[in-house]
Amino acid sequence: MFSLILYIIFYTKRRQKPIEVLPQPTNSALAFVKNMGVLYFNNNNHKQIATIRLKYFYNFLKERFNFLPKDISNENSISKLALQSGIDIQVLKNLFRQIEIINHANEITEMDLQNLYSEIEHFKTLAK
Repeated sequence: MFSLILYIIFYTKRRQKPIEVLPQPTNSALAFVKNMGVLYFNNNNHKQIATIRLKYFYNFLKERFNFLPKDISNENSISKLALQSGIDIQVLKNLFRQIEIINHANEITEMDLQNLYSEIEHFKTLAK
């Protein structure tokens, strides 16, 4: 009799379902970027890859140093960027000269694209 009363007290309440454990979402952004890079690279459209890479670089310059792409050919702006970033002005001139060549070229080679990438990454590692 006593057990029947205990049963009624504890088991007549509404029972809660256990909460399901959801799996962690996977980060597929890296796979997407890799696939897009392979797609562009296999099409040998190096100019388009360089243009996209330069857009990201210009955005980096604008956000970090308030430097606009139109200031690439301005000597005073380059020296100001050299002071802000702590990078030698000759390194900046070489980088911007390479960017100007790529911007005016109709097509670029794989080697030009790799050089541009390495120069931009070098700049980013040296920048304060």
